[in-house]
Amino acid sequence: MSEIRNSAERKGDEQMELAKKKLSAFGWFGLNDSSKKEDAAQCYMLAGAQYKIAQAWEKAGGAYAAAADLHLGKLNNRTDGIQALCEAGRAYKNTQGAAAIKAMTQAARMMMEDNRFAPAAKLWAEIGDTENDQNLDRRAAYTAYVNAADSYRAANSAITAQSMQLKGAEMLSLEGEYERAMVIYETIADAQADNASVAWSARDNLYKALLCQMTLEAVSEVDALVATEEKLEKYLDNHPRFQDSKEANLVRDLILAYNARDQQRFVGVLHKYDSIYRLDAWSQALLYKVKKTVSGEAPITATGEDGAVKTAADTVDLG
Repeated sequence: MSEIRNSAERKGDEQMELAKKKLSAFGWFGLNDSSKKEDAAQCYMLAGAQYKIAQAWEKAGGAYAAAADLHLGKLNNRTDGIQALCEAGRAYKNTQGAAAIKAMTQAARMMMEDNRFAPAAKLWAEIGDTENDQNLDRRAAYTAYVNAADSYRAANSAITAQSMQLKGAEMLSLEGEYERAMVIYETIADAQADNASVAWSARDNLYKALLCQMTLEAVSEVDALVATEEKLEKYLDNHPRFQDSKEANLVRDLILAYNARDQQRFVGVLHKYDSIYRLDAWSQALLYKVKKTVSGEAPITATGEDGAVKTAADTVDLG
């Protein structure tokens, strides 16, 4: 550890000790009791800042949590208490995912109670990212993204709310809930088509809805992608910008390959597309399941026998 970190951790320890001394200081008949607690809370916040410099994340989280307890439990100071909870959560993210979620969730709920919808929305989004990236809990991430969308909508930020819904749809689809995800993609695409500033995004969401439909049929081991083809035609009729798009052409070619049960052709279509445009990880995860069905292998389900999500190998073999 560098000298700067060592020094910062020592300063943090000193502030923690100072906070304890202030809390235990003698006062006649409770006089200056509130002042002592305010001073102690400030010491805890200063300790947390020093621990962050030292990258002593558990100590930082504990210091901020102690400040939050004083602000919320003793001083009735919601604003500073919420800020301390946010700091605690962000410190704990580096070592204790569950503690981080607990602190940030409490802060987000309090913000919503105080009608602070915009900061609550940002915090719910951060919670969703933490659940997905660190805790690997997509269902919890989905719930957080839904809360973020609701909060952004309450803050009159409709477009940002849609972006949170789309993150939620991604979680659902990767968990095997293709139909629910498809409805979200389709609904948002319809709304975007009427808004010139985001109309270009509708094409991508129509494509994602089609991939959800395709995967839903594939894991059901249908002989032909009838519903996917019907949905593709519907989108082409209702969304002029989608016509002759690279996404529509990709889906059309994949349908033909699947219906012919020609795995080599299916992979060839993906090869060609990927060499020009690159398939994103989400598309690969879903198309891997479709590819397994085309090859005549058992379809890949969203979870294994132990209930764990199987995603590590869920990529299209383009080699």
